[in-house]
Amino acid sequence: MQQPNHLSQAEGHLKILRVFQYVYAGLTLLGIGFLVLHYFIMNTMMKSMPEEATTPADGSEPPPMPDFDQIMDVMIWGYIAGAIVLLLIGLVNLLSANFMGQRKNRLFSIIVAGINCLNIPLGTILGIFTIVFLTKPAAQTLYGENQSPLIPPTP
Repeated sequence: MQQPNHLSQAEGHLKILRVFQYVYAGLTLLGIGFLVLHYFIMNTMMKSMPEEATTPADGSEPPPMPDFDQIMDVMIWGYIAGAIVLLLIGLVNLLSANFMGQRKNRLFSIIVAGINCLNIPLGTILGIFTIVFLTKPAAQTLYGENQSPLIPPTP
């Protein structure tokens, strides 16, 4: 059986992880604002392009100009997809932080931590620390779960 000191230390670690989950979710949702800003900058740049290409110095025919409206029509789908991904990642991190505070759905938080590992570097750091902590016996005790039979009991 673990000593109460280990459990209070584990509770402190869980609180810190919870705060970092909230911060990471906020940063992820802030990324949607950067996507919107990037869209407006790109759209302004595309609309300010000249309608026709200038004639080259050798007098040959200028190459055809691309249709920037079509380019932006394609790019907007990338912006929408990126915003949806960022929104989902932010929401699952908010849920994970809430679950950590309620001490339930430990497996959900581990899965979210694995997804966070794909987002280098902050998500990877947060994901690894979350996985390492939530797989410890002290975390299982905090969540009110029995230790896995695959892990031998500590003397």
